[in-house]
Amino acid sequence: MNKTPLSIKRRDKTLSRLVPKKSPVELVHEFWNAHPLALFDQNVVAAVRGVSIATLENERWKGDGVAFRKISGRVLYRKSDVMQFLDSHALVMSTSEYKKNEDMVVKDADV
Repeated sequence: MNKTPLSIKRRDKTLSRLVPKKSPVELVHEFWNAHPLALFDQNVVAAVRGVSIATLENERWKGDGVAFRKISGRVLYRKSDVMQFLDSHALVMSTSEYKKNEDMVVKDADV
């Protein structure tokens, strides 16, 4: 069993509080400036998609959403997979256009 002195544990917790968290804007900037094969955690992907981490976790559980990798217990997303997911959604200029596109998809599926 690893017995770390309490004083070191306290210092580690203090240091983690001293490191400022990146803002969503910084996370998005980091994502778009990275190589297409770069891997990102769910904090970055949530910021890029504009959704909560809980939404990403729910999508993973359902088998929807962005393809991910689990490496050493960490969930990671490849930039190219996130971009492919974003590109797979129709670009619309208003909510009425989205409804029309949705109707077309349903009609095509019924054929």
